[in-house]
Amino acid sequence: MPIIYTYPRATPNVADLIQISSATSTPTNATRTCSIGDVVGLVTALVPGGGTVTSVGLSSGTTGLSVSMGVGEFNPITTAGTFTLDGTLVVDNGGTGAKTLTGVLKGNGTGAFTASNVVLTTGGTSEVTGILPIANGGIGHSTYIKGDIIYAPDTEGITALSRLGIGDEDDILIVGGAGIPSWTAISSRAVTSVDVSGGATGLTFSGGPITGTGTMTMAGTLAVASGGTGVGTFTSGGILYGNVTGAIQATAQPSNGQLLIGSTGTNPVLSALTAGANITINNSAGGIEIVGASSGGDGVYGGSGSLGGDTVITLGTNDLTFTATSGDVVFNNTGATPAFFIEGTSNKIGIGTGVPTSELDIAGSIFISNGETIGRDNGVTRNANIQFTDVSGLGNAAINFRDGGTDLVIIDGSGSVGIGTTTPTSELDVVGSIFVSNAQTIGRDNGTTRNANIQFADVGPLGNPVIVFRDGGSDLAVIDASGSVGIGTTSPSTNADLTLEGGSLAIKETTTPTADADYGKIYCKADNKLYFQDGAGVEHEIAFV
Repeated sequence: MPIIYTYPRATPNVADLIQISSATSTPTNATRTCSIGDVVGLVTALVPGGGTVTSVGLSSGTTGLSVSMGVGEFNPITTAGTFTLDGTLVVDNGGTGAKTLTGVLKGNGTGAFTASNVVLTTGGTSEVTGILPIANGGIGHSTYIKGDIIYAPDTEGITALSRLGIGDEDDILIVGGAGIPSWTAISSRAVTSVDVSGGATGLTFSGGPITGTGTMTMAGTLAVASGGTGVGTFTSGGILYGNVTGAIQATAQPSNGQLLIGSTGTNPVLSALTAGANITINNSAGGIEIVGASSGGDGVYGGSGSLGGDTVITLGTNDLTFTATSGDVVFNNTGATPAFFIEGTSNKIGIGTGVPTSELDIAGSIFISNGETIGRDNGVTRNANIQFTDVSGLGNAAINFRDGGTDLVIIDGSGSVGIGTTTPTSELDVVGSIFVSNAQTIGRDNGTTRNANIQFADVGPLGNPVIVFRDGGSDLAVIDASGSVGIGTTSPSTNADLTLEGGSLAIKETTTPTADADYGKIYCKADNKLYFQDGAGVEHEIAFV
């Protein structure tokens, strides 16, 4: 059951505790009991005026707080108003006694709380006690002896690292088989004697063995097999050369012009160059000058000579220039006609001829590599060129007349010409229109007259463009600009689409044809009669009277 304090004491005693209960039960261990009705009667008796509040005052007491009112308001409040609390609640009333705190809060008895960092250094009073275990980043120790070495033992789940005390002056630190360090006397581990042997190197050592302190001295000559020369002295200015595993050899000091020249099966020798015909050799300190000579004394420019063998001229990044004012550059093989000729006065080039008449004059056949071209190159594309290829669309050699990379005309290996196509299927295959000059013909030319040809003329007998079908110089049929056709005449009637003059019209016998609407047909049948069929398919016999 709930327990309440009775009015008016702020600090009740045991006799003032009331346990609320129902009217039919008496609770145990109650100091005082009453029913709900008793409480209502008590409150009514204690509140003057029947329970209406007429005045409310607020005092902060010793809490450290202050009470303020709004403008025109008073404490106590008798009608309406607002209490405003300010100040700092003291520790005795549940506050901290401070308005601002930074760091860790610290109690101060009944005084205000303080705040600061936790002191860990020895410069002040330590506020942390105990030993930090390994699990929290510590080592599990708070005291050490000078020279201690800290290490982890071989036991898992340890709470502290182990300590190894400092060893003696002549001790060294070693690690045992279990991985645990320990000290041992240096005499039991250190080297007590050192000596050196030269082995097969050719070197010798003296001064050993050393058991305490001392110096060993190296002498001798390092052998070739051990990376040496096998020789202690060399001729000044001599040239060294190998001798398998034996000591390296050295020549005498070379004199001016001498070179080290190989000799098959034996050691190289020093020798100077020997001048041949028309050659002068001038030797000097550090240099050899080879000069060509001739009867005129002007070297290769003043006379002729012959090569003693194959000669290769390597230019590298240098240029080889032939300069002439009026003299020619001639490359002869055999015979009187030069193989290659450059005329000095005109710079014309002749191949197979010594009298070129144009910039390039070739007396003979020209063959170029597959896919290469002859034509004009503007530095960007090869315009207006002829390309020669081994394989075309028909599987034969082809000649392509091109503009840049576009094929205009092709002649394949069978002799067929393609215009507008690279795969001609007949002697002349044109993809596009054909235009000929006025009064020119397309047809057969037997070398004397143009037989079986078609002539195209701008002005015909009717004053309009015409197409004339001819045999030699005879006009057989004509189509004028109006579309009229004349057979046997070049002046077809203007009132008819077909004019037949001076001849007959042969009609082969046939059967009754299928009718076409809006078209009439004239035909001859096997009964030797002439018929007319109208567009409705009605057949009419043509009778002659």
